[in-house]
Amino acid sequence: MNELWLPVRGYEGLYEVSDHGRVRNRQKLLKLTPDPHYFKVSLRKDGKSTKWRVHQLVANAFLAEPPGPTGSKGGCYQVDHINENKFDNRAVNLRW
Repeated sequence: MNELWLPVRGYEGLYEVSDHGRVRNRQKLLKLTPDPHYFKVSLRKDGKSTKWRVHQLVANAFLAEPPGPTGSKGGCYQVDHINENKFDNRAVNLRW
């Protein structure tokens, strides 16, 4: 099965995310850091490093836009792991 890569939204030309849940820059795959619930990755732009949850990057690249705002607060659409494994960030396992 081929792996599809798309630019990370807001980091175009710097980083790409795959439908398998991997993240890379121009030179290499990035190390995903587990926290108690999710994989995270640090992305750097304009001298500033920001941590992102990998499932959010995959969803923003591969899922159709939700019909409303996204975020972690109540009332907003959130990314759901269909198989309930929060470390399985394949695009086929995610939905809004």
